Amino acid sequence: MNLPCMNCKRDVEQNRGKFFAEVFLCESCAEMAFHFFSRLTRELNFLLTMAKESIRLALVQGKFSFPEGPSGEPPKRAVLEEILKLEEAREAHNKERPWPTPSSEPTPPSAPSKGLLSAPANVSSSKGSPQG
Repeated sequence: MNLPCMNCKRDVEQNRGKFFAEVFLCESCAEMAFHFFSRLTRELNFLLTMAKESIRLALVQGKFSFPEGPSGEPPKRAVLEEILKLEEAREAHNKERPWPTPSSEPTPPSAPSKGLLSAPANVSSSKGSPQG
């Protein structure tokens, strides 16, 4: 017994059909759906990584804050705008302190790293210290 693909409406043998999100599809439509979903998943993971790094950098610089809405949560628009600002700040910070190039001298594993984890020169050392 053949069933129609829910997307392209072609007849598909039951044993050759595939499901995506509980929708019966032919092999080619299912492949496109899975590929597209996989691509979106990678892009979302990249955005989450970028947001996390931007928040981390803002925390290190002592510049992280969000305005709160009536529910105690920041509005979505404010969150997205803040992520964009944080990303711009991260890019500006990276331009000031470029990553080492392959031709530059590598840091020995025993030496402390002076990358993004160290506080920038313009941030007070007393800010965020456990003593005060």
